[in-house]
Amino acid sequence: MREQDAGWVTHRSDGDPSEVLEHPGVVVRVISDGRGIVAQGTGTERDERHVRVDPASPDGRALRLSKPTFFYTKPLVVRPESFRATVVCPPDLFIALRRLVGF
Repeated sequence: MREQDAGWVTHRSDGDPSEVLEHPGVVVRVISDGRGIVAQGTGTERDERHVRVDPASPDGRALRLSKPTFFYTKPLVVRPESFRATVVCPPDLFIALRRLVGF
């Protein structure tokens, strides 16, 4: 797991712990124990500060998104085994997501 890696975060649902979910994510920082701080995307738009990435945009195509994706200010701390990197996040989007989550 490296900073700027983009891919898929696997985690358990808050509502049903037996349900496993997968969301797009971008590693915005790697911490000393090897875990990553990940900006997680969702298809749900909320009335709070966010970065929207449309699938037809250059960033959306680079991340291989299939629908509009919203990244919010609360990142996840993720173990390497819960993150599957697929591409490198475009530099401008990476900077925007780092700023969004406070780095």
